[in-house]
Amino acid sequence: MAQSYVVSLALGRAMNEIDEAIRLDPKNPKFHLLKMRIFLEQDKSVEGSKEALVVLEAGKEYIPDVLTMSDEFYLPEAQVIYRKVIEMGNKEALPYLGLGNIALHSGDLQEAEKWFIQARDIQADHPAVLLAWGRLTAAKALQLKDEGETKKQFQEARALLEKSRSKGEDSATIHTELAAVYYKLGIWEKAVQEYSEALRMRRRRNDLRFSLGQAYAQLGRTKEAEQKYREILSLAPDDADALKALQDLGKRY
Repeated sequence: MAQSYVVSLALGRAMNEIDEAIRLDPKNPKFHLLKMRIFLEQDKSVEGSKEALVVLEAGKEYIPDVLTMSDEFYLPEAQVIYRKVIEMGNKEALPYLGLGNIALHSGDLQEAEKWFIQARDIQADHPAVLLAWGRLTAAKALQLKDEGETKKQFQEARALLEKSRSKGEDSATIHTELAAVYYKLGIWEKAVQEYSEALRMRRRRNDLRFSLGQAYAQLGRTKEAEQKYREILSLAPDDADALKALQDLGKRY
């Protein structure tokens, strides 16, 4: 708590200094860029986006500085930033991927595909583009009814995601998505490996713990599965899914 107070105090002082600098030189984009970063550090996405738009008005050369922080904005503000960058004639894949990922997050696969196509037209073999298409393909597979077509779609998703990883993608997202696809295809060992890696990167994600436990259970590795369910319950005692999974193993909490 004391550390948080010190950080908050330092950010407050920095903001006062930046405000004074902007008062003296209101058109300097570097000052607004610093103010944007402070707002994002304070989890003030709306205020940060307003500063980002001021920075972008200063010219295309500031686009990379703003996009570097794009993951720190909440989705509505990120959407505004991505659209502004595209309107400015930017030819990088990132803003298109950003809009596509927002649509994918909301379940609008058609809108997501529209943006991912444009990203692919710019840089088809970029790891992030391949990741996006792998995620979209897996999401489409979940909507299919025919078992054979579903499996075929998951195989396509697997190929795209593995290619993304082979080209250097090493995020929690790639490991999570690959794990989910491996699980759907019944490739339990690989699912365990990928969920373990994703959980290593995102230790607070109980959903990853649960999925890892499920993959262990499919392999008959009940001790490891039990451990994961108990870890979840130690962090969230009311987690009904983990409690039921533990009971399904014949264990009590």
